[in-house]
Parts: sequence; C-alpha cells; structure tokens
Amino acid sequence: MGTYSKYLAVAFVLLLSACGAERPASCLYSGCGGGSTAPVSGIQSVSPALQSDFALLAGVVLGAEYGGGNTIVRWTHSPTMSFFNASAQQREYAIAAVTQVNYAIRYAGIQVEVISDNQMSADIKVAFGQGSQMAAMGDYFGIDYVPGNSGFFWTHNDSVGRLLDGVVLIQSDPGSDLVLRHTLLEELTQVMGPMRDQALYEDSVYYEKNGVSGVVTQLSRIDARILAFLYMYLEPGDTFSDLLQKFIAVWKTPVT
Repeated sequence: MGTYSKYLAVAFVLLLSACGAERPASCLYSGCGGGSTAPVSGIQSVSPALQSDFALLAGVVLGAEYGGGNTIVRWTHSPTMSFFNASAQQREYAIAAVTQVNYAIRYAGIQVEVISDNQMSADIKVAFGQGSQMAAMGDYFGIDYVPGNSGFFWTHNDSVGRLLDGVVLIQSDPGSDLVLRHTLLEELTQVMGPMRDQALYEDSVYYEKNGVSGVVTQLSRIDARILAFLYMYLEPGDTFSDLLQKFIAVWKTPVT
C-alpha cells in the first residue's frame, strides 16, 4: 500500500471511530444515533482520486453520533418541519438552512416542508431555548439530550431504516449569530440522515475535531453532493458494501 493509500486508510479508521461513545439508555431504534465502524478494506476498490470523497461520504452516512447502527437511514417521504419558541431572526436562519438542504436534494423528489409553528404533528420538530433549558426541552419532547451540545438532534426510524420522526434542539444563546447559523445548518442537515461528524475537512458542515465544531454557514460542494447521493442513490438499510458498490458506479469525479 502506497503512502497516499496508507494515509487514507488511517484517516478512514479515525473518521469512523471518532464520534460519541455514549449511548443514551432509551435509544431503542437503530437510526436514533450511533457511532459505528466499517471495514476499510473496500477503500482499495475505489480509485485513488476518489478515495478521500469516499472516506468522507462513508464516515457521515453510516451510523450516527450517539447510539447504534451502521446502515443507511433517511426519509422516504417529504418530511414536515415545525419551529417551536423561535424568534423571527431564528426562524429566518432556520429557513435559510432548510433552503440549502432542499436545494441539495432538489432532484430526489423529496423536500422538507416547513409548516406553521408549534405543530406537534410535524415530522421534524425544531425547538429553540437557552442553554440552561436544553435538558428540559429534551424531556418535553421525550428525547435524551446529551449535555454540552449547543445543537442536538434525535431521530427514530423503522427496522428497515426509514426515518419516522425527528427532534432538533437549538441553543438560542450560543454566543454569536455565526455559531447559531452554523448550528442550525449542521443539525438540520444531519437530521436528514448524514448523522456523523468528521475531522478531515474544515469547510464541511460535518466537521468536528477534539470536540470543536466548525463555523461554516454554507454547505460545501462535498456536503451538498453527499446529501444528493444519499437521496438519489442510497436506500434505507443499505450497508457499507451497498454504499461502496453504488459509489463506484455513480461517483465519477472527485470533489475534495
């Protein structure tokens, strides 16, 4: 194995083992969270020019930050979204993030539909509150908030991997508008299915290293392409092998 391939293989292992080790006790569904690992041997099947793209793709779409699971989960219908306790400014930032997500998956036949505020029937409920209120908000929506997160999402899926519902908690006083906008973009992207963070590309919305997230407020080219690939080519329940096969068949030009 050449030096370049060795570096990517090591990076791939680190990428897939870097996320949260704790699993909330009430995580009963395979899609509600989960750090997971995947074999790196398959990366040798990918052309060298595309290996970094594949490492990032596999690292964020297989599993999640908390809990279990190492297969693809995503929405199979256009989910509705409702905001709770949002100011006009916060709602504007959230809509801007949703617009980016919808543009990335515009050819997939699925779009996030924002409905009126405070609708408990919404597929995705996005709640805003001060940092001191995050745990209480989690209790209200019936999810296990993990302390220390300025943004936090939780999903449930069926046994196949089809997402059923989601809750996103957003700290309304994170320190700056920049952090708030980034947090919204990150959480509203991840609640769509690419649930894990990665430590390879600082311009990616999925970036986190040593507990420190990035501050990007725009999806990068690779971020948008990952979302599009997830919704156009991957199916709930797809495994690492399925991902590898479809990547080789479809992903012909490098982004990273």
